[in-house]
Amino acid sequence: MRFVPVVLLALLVSLTAATPVHTARPVSTESPSVTKKWTLDEVVRQRFNDDRTCKWHLTIRQSVTSANSTTPGTTNSTVADPVPCDFLVQTADSLDCGIQGFGPIQCNKANHGFYVNAGHDKNGFIVMVVENLDENTQAYFGYLDSELDSGTTIPPQTSPVKSINYNTNVSLLAREDSELDTIGTYWKLGNLIRQTNHAQGTVDITFSIHTNGDVSRPIPCTLHLKAPPGVSVATWQWYDRKCSNSDFYVSWGYMASADAGIMTLVSPARDSKAFFGFPNISKSEILVPSGTGYVEPCDCGPKPN
Repeated sequence: MRFVPVVLLALLVSLTAATPVHTARPVSTESPSVTKKWTLDEVVRQRFNDDRTCKWHLTIRQSVTSANSTTPGTTNSTVADPVPCDFLVQTADSLDCGIQGFGPIQCNKANHGFYVNAGHDKNGFIVMVVENLDENTQAYFGYLDSELDSGTTIPPQTSPVKSINYNTNVSLLAREDSELDTIGTYWKLGNLIRQTNHAQGTVDITFSIHTNGDVSRPIPCTLHLKAPPGVSVATWQWYDRKCSNSDFYVSWGYMASADAGIMTLVSPARDSKAFFGFPNISKSEILVPSGTGYVEPCDCGPKPN
């Protein structure tokens, strides 16, 4: 039995993205007028043991804003109890805990639903994915190495909360290696072409997938997407879209602080996923992934309609 690490290794992100970091088309019974946000506050990372142990502290603050049904044009806001997170990231000899991906790490036993995942990008920042497994929700956050290395409290950061349409089963994170052999224990992407048309509100993406580094049999993926009215295609986050020429599924998040795209790639069987990061996506249509996407198991739910 081997523990399959949830490494949002590429920027992670690609966040995800993520467990685990996962993203999928939001499925919610709530009114569209309901907005959930999480704020990560009191974030501090301290290094010990020759940089092999990193001690993290952060607080998750939850807020919900909804339309006031009795007074049109006004809103109601509610704030839940803050959730404290204190955990250690420990690495083997010669590995720097400051650039080591980690997760899923449970925030604390009292608030058992919250887990934290993170991955480091070589351009000098960490992407963090916070998930509430009880509610099937998640949010992305990003921090510069220079901020974290100061060892002092970082200013609060607020992100919208996204619903995901499948359950994360933490017990799935330890599986027999053979269960992943059919799809490969890591995936690599060829350079990704991402073209946005602001006038038409469209995004076109093309790339190839290589399982276990097999460049002789690339799996193609092409997506043609239409953003909702009024949404900027430059920063649009979308979920669980099927490649038109293969059976993989793709989700995309955005991290403003690094102008980074966060991709979650889900296998055709919807039992495995990997994350990829693309920094500085506004500067070029040709995006180079920042690393290998290590495959982790997931219960990614039924195929979307």
